[in-house]
Amino acid sequence: MYSVKFSPDGSDFYIQGDTSTYLFNKNGVLAAQINGQFSTIGFSPFGHIWTIADYPDYRLKVWDKRGKLLVDVPKSYLHSFSLDGQQLAIANDNQQITVWDMPTQRSKRWTAPANIERLAYGSNGLLYATANAYPNHITYILDSNGREAGRYSGSLPIRSSNFLFPDGRVLSYKFKAGKCEYLQVLDKHYRVSQILEGLSNLEGHDISADGRFKLAWSRDKIIVWDNNGRPLRTFSGAANNVKKAYFTPDSRYIVEESDWGRTILWDNPAAYISQSKVLSISDLLKAGAGISKDSVLASNDPDILAEAADFYFYDRNEPNEAEAFYERLETTRHSPKALTHLYDIAQQTGRTFDNRRFLQSNNFPELNYYGDFLLNKKQWSDARAVYEKAVAVQANAHSLFQLNVIADTLRQPFDMSRFDVLANEPNGLSQAAYMYYVAEKWGPSKHLYEMVERKQHRTDNLLQLYRISEKTGQEPPEFNRYLSSEDAYELEQYGNFFFNARQWSKAQLLLEKASRIQPASFVLHRLQIIADSLGQTVDFEQFMLLKNTDEVLNSADFFYDRREWEKAKRLYDKAGSMGVLPNAYTFARMVALAARTSTTLDIGKIKSLNQTSDNYFWVDATLEAQFYAKDTTLSHEELLNFLVVLRQLEDELFAIDTSTRVRRQVASRYTSIAWQHLSTRRESHAKAVELASRRGLEIVPDETTVENKVLKTNMPTSLVLQGRFEEAWRNWYEPLKEREYGRNNYPTFRDVFLGDIKILEEAGVKHPDFEKVKTRLNAAGR
Repeated sequence: MYSVKFSPDGSDFYIQGDTSTYLFNKNGVLAAQINGQFSTIGFSPFGHIWTIADYPDYRLKVWDKRGKLLVDVPKSYLHSFSLDGQQLAIANDNQQITVWDMPTQRSKRWTAPANIERLAYGSNGLLYATANAYPNHITYILDSNGREAGRYSGSLPIRSSNFLFPDGRVLSYKFKAGKCEYLQVLDKHYRVSQILEGLSNLEGHDISADGRFKLAWSRDKIIVWDNNGRPLRTFSGAANNVKKAYFTPDSRYIVEESDWGRTILWDNPAAYISQSKVLSISDLLKAGAGISKDSVLASNDPDILAEAADFYFYDRNEPNEAEAFYERLETTRHSPKALTHLYDIAQQTGRTFDNRRFLQSNNFPELNYYGDFLLNKKQWSDARAVYEKAVAVQANAHSLFQLNVIADTLRQPFDMSRFDVLANEPNGLSQAAYMYYVAEKWGPSKHLYEMVERKQHRTDNLLQLYRISEKTGQEPPEFNRYLSSEDAYELEQYGNFFFNARQWSKAQLLLEKASRIQPASFVLHRLQIIADSLGQTVDFEQFMLLKNTDEVLNSADFFYDRREWEKAKRLYDKAGSMGVLPNAYTFARMVALAARTSTTLDIGKIKSLNQTSDNYFWVDATLEAQFYAKDTTLSHEELLNFLVVLRQLEDELFAIDTSTRVRRQVASRYTSIAWQHLSTRRESHAKAVELASRRGLEIVPDETTVENKVLKTNMPTSLVLQGRFEEAWRNWYEPLKEREYGRNNYPTFRDVFLGDIKILEEAGVKHPDFEKVKTRLNAAGR
């Protein structure tokens, strides 16, 4: 046994072994068995089990609580469930993001802006995807249709979870040379509001549930900041081997886990000093342990100086002492935050601060940080001087945009041609265009997007221009600009945009061209839906030209869901002719389709492809086919045909696996099939219910089993509904009525017989002989 884990609601748990994973309910009853070896396994927020296979396949599989396989995707390097568990996003290495809707089992594919390195759903329902646009990381925010809802410079966390604050702010990582240089907190417009420094090789982070505290850890250190970005404590981890650190749900404590299996619970934050094993002299100073302030001030350790400075600035509110430590810190290690604190101290004490100190930097991100700081202070002239220096150091969109903000605030003109310095930097232009878009300055945004488009064509540029035209009521870009593309994925993205906007004709032209360049099942599905909306027909032969087995099967499922049986059958047959063994769940659909169309299925061919005689395949295929047999829209003829095909599947299964466990699993499904069709209000199904129940009893003749008992309760009801009351009474009701049943509060079979009739009558299933049954059973019980 490798691991045990409970589902989010605590109703189920799994036990992972070396070759199988077993799912149990809270009463310890086995609900499902998932076979295979997995490197990673877990529960989704909705209680699905997901697994990842080892290299080189990296296959992601998702199963429901019944052990039914819902998702099976190879080369799935990244994935993320939405917080409600309804959506699953998967990114691979060819710039594609696939989003599965878990309730409907339908997927849609988006083309990502670049190769995705990190992927995560936020608590706001949006999908965050970080791309490495060398030398920087850009994180794109995508809505439910794959449209860009925002972006920012920075990366999702290393462990992509819990990066949004309750008030909408974002915690982002800034990387340099493959290591996290610092953390930044972004406001709701994705502007930097805080920089959190102090860890040169950050391993992970956490945000308290109330949003008031942040922590981050490296292998040897944990730092805690408050809501204003003020560092509260820095302390050494256990044996310098911090594995993980996180807040408890009430935000009161912090749990530290080490590689040595040691766990420490810290009070947040008052008990750090008294409990930490390794105390710095700044800790001793703050604790009042007799350490002189001057001895700490003489230190050359910037971390100690920074902590002492923050202590006097925040905790003690002693600006003069804080100023001395911040100035000393500047002589050991320059800190942008220290300089801004010195400015604040000067403002607080009425002293003069030399603003030229901000202009001494030649680092444009640092200058932008200073500019944003001064802008928030409404120091327009000083902020403008800093931004101008930042532009002089390196032309950048952020500084130019902020200069425009200052000009607008002071009601001064701003020359948009200044953005021409970014003419050879499409990413910078695009960033500036998006800033204006978020600020709802449509004219400048449109101008810049057009500039970007002239320099470097990108799909999202044209789409943003279209959105701007919708906002302003202006003429949109000529449609031919979209249609002129020769890239299938780009055309698909344009087509999806117009599809979601319900502009069917435009979407149709784009998707048809994409299909001509590179046929894809998803595109053809969209074209079919468009044709339905326009009252047109689609040449089905396009689907038959698909050459990839997965694409063919995807389209077969599409038509199956549309209940277009003949089209689905042709596609399933085509997939079968491609000589590839379908997975058990696809095969089960093929079985269901054969029953629907009253055709035969070449099970022998499937068996010949399954050269390993894998009993797991036949178990899964049989159980899944039985699931489809519960469909109450099946006609009686279809259902009877289904039972024949099921018998063939079971023959293959029991030739390989005769274990009691498997036989009981199959028999249990027959109890479900029988009851489901008993409840249809269709007396014609009663014959099929009888056959299903008899088959289940053949498989599990042991009268002590639950399955045998339940099947026996369905048998007489099916006979009564066929007008065979006396046979039902003689062979089933009479001999069983006094026997112990002992399930679901039914002591005897008489109780369950009467209870079933009551349930059926309340559901609208009626027969005149039900009164005879009730009269005789009640008389026998007196």
